[in-house]
Amino acid sequence: MKRTRVKNIEQLKKICLNDYQDFYIQLNFGCRSSKEIMYSDTEDVFYVNNNIDGTCQECTPKQIEQETNIIKAIECGSLIHENY
Repeated sequence: MKRTRVKNIEQLKKICLNDYQDFYIQLNFGCRSSKEIMYSDTEDVFYVNNNIDGTCQECTPKQIEQETNIIKAIECGSLIHENY
């Protein structure tokens, strides 16, 4: 398994373009928040499945910044892509 630290939203868009990919946010004390994320460039929308609680979100790039912790995780170097 290859792990890649996501550095910006453009990289996130490229990784999960039209296909769900596995990510996690590294939390304190070794905990993690697992997510499946897909980006649709035709709709300019992210689809996020939050594995920790089973919720799903549909977010524009602006909403993903305002309504999730994904961009903050990128800025902190905590969003990791897992490529199997």
